[in-house]
Amino acid sequence: MSDDDPGDSRIARRAYLGSAATATGALTLGAGSAVAGEDDSETDSKDHSKKGDKRGTDDDHGKKKKKGSTEIDQAGVVIDEPGYYELTADLSHDHDHDDCDCDDTDDHGLAAIEIRASDVTLDGCGHGIVCEDSDDGADDHPLEEMFGTAGILVRPPGHSGEKKNKHLTDVTVTDVTVEGCDTGIGFYRTKGGTIDDAAVHDNERMGVGLARSADSCVESTVATDNGHGFLLVDVHDSELRYNNPAYNDGPGFTLAADQDGTWDNVLTHNRSWYNAHGFQLQGANDNYFARNEANENDQCGMLLTGSAENVITRNEVEANGDCGICFDSAHGNRLMRNQTNDNGRSGVCLTESDGNAFVANASNDNAEYGFHLVDSDGNAGPDNAASGNGDGPICIDGGDGNEIEVNDNVYLDNMGC
Repeated sequence: MSDDDPGDSRIARRAYLGSAATATGALTLGAGSAVAGEDDSETDSKDHSKKGDKRGTDDDHGKKKKKGSTEIDQAGVVIDEPGYYELTADLSHDHDHDDCDCDDTDDHGLAAIEIRASDVTLDGCGHGIVCEDSDDGADDHPLEEMFGTAGILVRPPGHSGEKKNKHLTDVTVTDVTVEGCDTGIGFYRTKGGTIDDAAVHDNERMGVGLARSADSCVESTVATDNGHGFLLVDVHDSELRYNNPAYNDGPGFTLAADQDGTWDNVLTHNRSWYNAHGFQLQGANDNYFARNEANENDQCGMLLTGSAENVITRNEVEANGDCGICFDSAHGNRLMRNQTNDNGRSGVCLTESDGNAFVANASNDNAEYGFHLVDSDGNAGPDNAASGNGDGPICIDGGDGNEIEVNDNVYLDNMGC
């Protein structure tokens, strides 16, 4: 994709923001072997186009009430029974719970809507939740230290959500907009959770946060002007697809390990533009990234720090302010068939990163090199291509045992610089 022709992938800020409420402040976090059965087919045609304000004008937003559903028309609600719940109005929430029709503080939670039961579907029906006063930095509750004031929070019962090591299962949040909170939508200790067709704007800490969760799916969700777009901590065996983070002060996607590790997640067909980094991995291993876009971010399109054995294939990583793909002490990862073009430094940069595989990547028209390795050992791979780069196709500066083919030439240690 050239800079002159943005095409369908360029994100229109106005379309994302709609009539989102204004909020201030931001949070930034820190700044594989072969794959079997690689699919060469075209990407599927599922529409993951720009999503603006999701709220309609009529009361039912064109939807009929689902038989047997429970209606919610005010904030400060705790859902503690399985069932199907629907918003019937836009909600305004404040941290002091002045909006809660409840007897004492035990009756409300840490969010406009808090879910403490399994087998729950919360359908926003196109309505929105706006936090009037986020309370970033509050720590009077263990989960509040993590999520702050949330629009929607899913977590097991108990003071810290740790009751008998319990996880909630099969909770779905769909078709809702959340603005102006610390966290838009947060899932803590869940399995089989789903977030679908949501929009999260102007949230202080993160748009969507998953922590200590597994087997989750986040799909077709837009996250703009948050601290982080999507933040996953100690999450495994989950899938994120067709999501669009943009204009976030931190990364569009962050995968980080704290206690349990973050592994075996699949991220496909996501578009991460105009963030600090497009994708950031911190201590995250064995994850799979395919057919994503990481373009025009302030720093790296994809940044891996202390992360190993990830597969990164068929991604478009272009026009980022720093390197397209950045490895810092990242080992044993596999880069295959990626496009890293027009970046502010080099297309792919490795620093003290060992044993990574490069296969059939194209890195063109970057300001410095197509591929730049510094003090990195044992990196190798065939069929890479680079042209039009400011300083040349590849520079291997220091290191030992490197052997990378670029433009039908094999480059070894201390070559190309």
